[in-house]
Amino acid sequence: MYTGTLKSKSSGLKIVYRNTSLKCSVVRRRGADGRIPVRTLDRGASSSAAAAEPTGYPGGPYDTSLLVKYEHHVARHIWFGEERGPKKELKVAGHGLKLNSRVPLALPPQMESWVSRSGLASLQRTSLNKIDTNLVSAFVERWHLGDASMYSCKQLGGYPTLLQCWIHEYFPTVGKRGENWNPAGNCGLPRAMRWSYRQGVLKVDDLRPILDELTPTDVIWRPFEDHRAWRVFDEICLYRGCLKWGETVVPYLPDRCLRQFGYRQYVPSPPLDCMMATDIDVDWISYHQSVVDVIGSSSVATTPSEVVDGYLEWYYRVSHPRLVPPHRDAPREVPVPVYDAGPSDPDWARVSTLIRRYLRQVNAEEEDPQFSDLFEALHISRSH
Repeated sequence: MYTGTLKSKSSGLKIVYRNTSLKCSVVRRRGADGRIPVRTLDRGASSSAAAAEPTGYPGGPYDTSLLVKYEHHVARHIWFGEERGPKKELKVAGHGLKLNSRVPLALPPQMESWVSRSGLASLQRTSLNKIDTNLVSAFVERWHLGDASMYSCKQLGGYPTLLQCWIHEYFPTVGKRGENWNPAGNCGLPRAMRWSYRQGVLKVDDLRPILDELTPTDVIWRPFEDHRAWRVFDEICLYRGCLKWGETVVPYLPDRCLRQFGYRQYVPSPPLDCMMATDIDVDWISYHQSVVDVIGSSSVATTPSEVVDGYLEWYYRVSHPRLVPPHRDAPREVPVPVYDAGPSDPDWARVSTLIRRYLRQVNAEEEDPQFSDLFEALHISRSH
């Protein structure tokens, strides 16, 4: 579950800390809200000190200082088999088909001027005709995307094309997608125009365990490197602070997803509180110092998913890494998967990446017999 904070303190292609004060033989009782009180084993501790101990949730987070609104997150309820309603998927309002069918090929000059000045001209042709509601819903259950991730929410608005295309870019093995052109042959078109809708066959129930079992080699951490000929990377993207658009102010925290920028991921700083608009203007002027602060504690990654020592333990402690309990009996702490420690052999990791990239380029399906040997080789490379 990604714990990047883009909208609030509780909130990113967005991992278990073993609490030494707890023993597997100790029976921990859950409260009515599903929480497990974390008590000290020090017999001399006072009752007031015990009351001040943080509380955790089955399956995580065990440290609730980051996901302060996890109590209302849909993942907490799904862990105990409680769904949003009869339909597990969200109702997603996309309207892409209406947009593509109603936008004329040429707008009146005055209207064209308005659209161009808004900076949204490319959205006229980048919207997917339809949205895979099961795929989008499965990812929303794991990320903090505002109200849509809350248990009480039943629908998702906004611009779902952005979320679905983001999934296609970073998670090539999840969901179905059509490809309009190969990145190598792109002539400067908006990146989202690469993808087209294809009817998915997997439901939310099918996707949950698939996402649980993803490994770092299943993720394309820097999918836009082949787009740099048309859109050069700007170091200002590593600015850490608040962004504003009109009256809207949101924190922007690249130090929570440094692997997407080619750097080793470290334990990030606590989330920012939203700043006053005037303070943002002042902070923005000296953005270079912010960039130095973000990458100064890191170094260029030697493998795409590289992290510093201690990061994974922290991530699992403050997040909810699995949506489905390993067993349907009493939920227990989720161990850190061995594959999260990084590739044991960089050469095998490279082989896996190259095979997966080719299969994605030719839009291969695992059930296609002509690609069966390549898929077998991919599975072998992942096991090393």
